[in-house]
Amino acid sequence: MRALLLGAASLLVSMSTAQAGDRYIQFHLGAFQQTSDTVEFAGETFLEDAFNVSTEADADLGLAIGGLIGTYVLPTIAIEGEFTYRTANVDEFSAEGVDVSIDDDIGTMAFMLNGVFRPQVPLLPEPYVGVGFGYVASNLDNLGGDSTDGAFAYQIKGGLTFDFLPTPGKIGVEVAYLQTNDFDLGDSEIDVDYAYGGVTGLLTFKKNF
Repeated sequence: MRALLLGAASLLVSMSTAQAGDRYIQFHLGAFQQTSDTVEFAGETFLEDAFNVSTEADADLGLAIGGLIGTYVLPTIAIEGEFTYRTANVDEFSAEGVDVSIDDDIGTMAFMLNGVFRPQVPLLPEPYVGVGFGYVASNLDNLGGDSTDGAFAYQIKGGLTFDFLPTPGKIGVEVAYLQTNDFDLGDSEIDVDYAYGGVTGLLTFKKNF
């Protein structure tokens, strides 16, 4: 009896374990809340000592939508290429003593390379955790009216997928925290650094191919 149980458990594990080279695609949709939205104003050149102040951007809940392609490099380790678009509705903000205000709603495009640990657990929702690094571009303009440069970004994420659809795909949930270097919104006279980052909650659809 013991041998039979061990054999059945071994069979379940072998059936649920991904193989190196297996691939999958995921689409995701959800909400994004900025948690890092501090704007630092400082003088440049002869204004350098005139002011140095901070304010908050007061970003409202926004939308997140995107997708990724993953490849298993080991039975429980996958590498992913991800694209996610995020919005953030930002109230107009300015800094006291600084004749500058910004009222753009923010849209960002994140291009991330993720490493993900996906243990295969028989008969349970499939958990995963991962970290990623990449580049985030925004629709923000600087004080001179030019498009801002993008920023280096990192993220950590975790989620669960559930295999109860009558199709090869799996639905799931994911939470990710994204943080970037500051966006530079300044010009030749005023240095403006916008700290951008936040939490994303997603519904996911994953399909092997």
